[in-house]
Amino acid sequence: LTLDYKTLDSIVRDLAIGDVPEMGTAIGDALGLALGSLRRSEAASKVVILVSDGDSNVARVVNPTEAKDIAVEMGVRVFTILVGSERPSRGGFLRRRQHAVNPKLLRDIAADTGGLFFRAGDDEALDASFEAIRATLEKSEVRIVGRTPNEDLFDRFVLAALLFLALEVIMRMTRWRTFP
Repeated sequence: LTLDYKTLDSIVRDLAIGDVPEMGTAIGDALGLALGSLRRSEAASKVVILVSDGDSNVARVVNPTEAKDIAVEMGVRVFTILVGSERPSRGGFLRRRQHAVNPKLLRDIAADTGGLFFRAGDDEALDASFEAIRATLEKSEVRIVGRTPNEDLFDRFVLAALLFLALEVIMRMTRWRTFP
């Protein structure tokens, strides 16, 4: 829900496996929260970008299928990015460890809502995914209401501050001076 792409890129770049607590991932709740925020939006086209390993193993309020149905009903396109690998990776002491990924869930959410599915196995693929999503979004003009002065205004305040400072020095030399 921002137009500050540099900050968004920075937040996504700093994401890592293990950022989510051990209790799991609630994709339905996250998508439901995003959709709730978009209900108040007056934008013509509404989009959610879901970055996940696709393994929704915790459902507190909304399961992913219900959230997908709500997105379809609202006309929200959901772009999904799968982060992680289905290939086993080496854990400590040469144990093989597999990160749970569920590309089918993310593919279904993207397909049913009119979004796109991306697989991001590394930083470059993640950047490419965001660039591809940006390329598909409709551009709209943002009008900022406000007025920027044509000239600097600080000099007027500096002049007033110098005047008060001079007045204070003059008053210290008269009968209004302070005594310790």
